[in-house]
Formats: sequence, structure tokens, C-alpha cells
Amino acid sequence: MKIRIDAGFALKAAISSIVIAILIYFLDLQQTVELLLHSKIELVTIALLLVVVQIALSAFKVGLLVNGPKKLGFGKLLRYYCFGWAAGLVSVGKIGEFSMSYYLKKEGMPYSRSLAAILTDKIITFLALATVTVAGTLLFFGTSNLPLLSLSAIFVAGVGIFLLALKVINPSELAIVKAIKPARDIVAKYNENITAFRGEILEFFSKKRELLAINAILSIARLCLMSITGSLLFLAINSSIDPLFMGFIIAVTAIVALLPITLSGLGVVEITFVYLASLQGISAEAAIATQILTLAINYSIGLVISAIWAINK
Repeated sequence: MKIRIDAGFALKAAISSIVIAILIYFLDLQQTVELLLHSKIELVTIALLLVVVQIALSAFKVGLLVNGPKKLGFGKLLRYYCFGWAAGLVSVGKIGEFSMSYYLKKEGMPYSRSLAAILTDKIITFLALATVTVAGTLLFFGTSNLPLLSLSAIFVAGVGIFLLALKVINPSELAIVKAIKPARDIVAKYNENITAFRGEILEFFSKKRELLAINAILSIARLCLMSITGSLLFLAINSSIDPLFMGFIIAVTAIVALLPITLSGLGVVEITFVYLASLQGISAEAAIATQILTLAINYSIGLVISAIWAINK
């Protein structure tokens, strides 16, 4: 029996492994292990429960956009979102979360609507994170940290260009598509779906701005929960961090995680986290211990969700 390994997945796994190995090389592993062994289990448990609440809130956010004439119960939405969330743990840029649309299709919802709703939720979440990143950079560093300001500005500009392109460009009319036969054939085959997808996205931003505003508020609320969770995990290892700065770190690392070079940012996120935490006088060992606890919580929940998925498959 041959086992096929996707080359892209293998490359990203390798990059993640190399970055993690470099980080470990410069760490005092004994101190990190001691911090983990002496962590306060009650605070870790509370943090785990808060992550579950965050997942439920995220499902509710998507549900606001997904639900149309045929409303789905929150139980189904939560289950489908959880499956996608678990897939997102091992996919590039959390793309696995879009697999939720597969289950929504079984409920009679066209891919054009479900994918548009999920992508719109991602865009609003990203814009909220970018806003916090810019505000946090100005609050904590003034205009001295140009790399962070520039990174946020580039990503926000990219979102704007994407939305503008959706509005004014018809893929079938692009010169490059017309010139390449395979691309032309694909666009011709799925032109109806592409047109419907464009229409759904543009409808959200032109006619459903109240929903987008609610989604944005919930995105900030979720970030606040994540900040509290991170602060609790620092307390669990007898360290502490300013909750506001914790929220800033989470926003920055969430944006970094979108870079399609590792498995969901694994490795790159940790290095960014260590650097930003060090600005608050937190040791690399304490920062990594907190990240390990976060990963343990996320992947433990992911394993439970995967087991439920396998049983119900």
C-alpha cells in the first residue's frame, strides 16, 4: 500500500520543524520543562474552557452570515464549524476551515453562499486584527515600529484590492485567462459558480453592513477572550503580562499565522510571540511554555473533534 504525501504539506512541515528546532536550540529546555511541570492545572483548565467558548463564538459569527432563508440550528453550525476548525489546525493559513462548506452543501446551501460567508467572516476578523495591530503598535511603540505598521497596511491594502477586483473584474474577461486554454476552460466550466460567489461577497459588503458590524464586534470580543486566556496561561506558570499587550501579541501572531510558509504558522508564530513577549520582560522560556500549553489545548480539542468526526463519518 502506497502512502502519498503532499509535497507542499511536507515542505511546510519541514520549515516548521526547522524553525522550532532553531528556537529550541537557544532555549533553556530544563527551565521550560520545569515551568510546564509546575503549571497550575486549575488555570490551564479554565483556559481550555475559554478556548471552547471562543470556538462557539466563532461558529456563531459565521452562523450570522451563513444563515439565510433556510436557517440552520446552532447545534449543526457548531458541529460543522468544529470539523472545519480542527482541519484548520493542520492546514496552511487555516484554509481547512473552509471545509465547513462541504457540510453546509449537504444542508442544501450552495457552495457560493457558504464559501462567501466563511470568507467574509475571515475578512472581517482579519480587519479587526489589523486594526488592533495598528492601534497596539501606535499605543506601545508610537511610530517607531515601522515593520509592524507596514505589515498591517500591506495586508489591509491587499484586502481592499481583492474586494475591488471582485467588483470590477470578471475572470472570464481577463486577458491572461483568455490566453491560457486550461484556465479558460476552468472559468467557462465554473463561470456560474464564480459569478454567484462574487455576487454573494459583494452583497455582504453593500447590503448587509449591519451584519458585518455585529461580526466585527464579536471578533473583538473573541480577541478579548483570547487575551484573557493567554494571560491566564502566563499566570499558570507564575508569570504575568499586561492583558492589553497580550491582545496585541495575539493580533500580530494571528496575522503572521496567515503567511503560507508553515503549518498554520507553526514555528514562525512562536518566534514572533517570544520576541513580542520579551518586550514586556518575559523570558523566552516562559513565552514558549505558554505557547506549548496553548498548542496542547488546541490540539487536544482538535483530537476530540476529529474522533467525533471519525465516529460520525
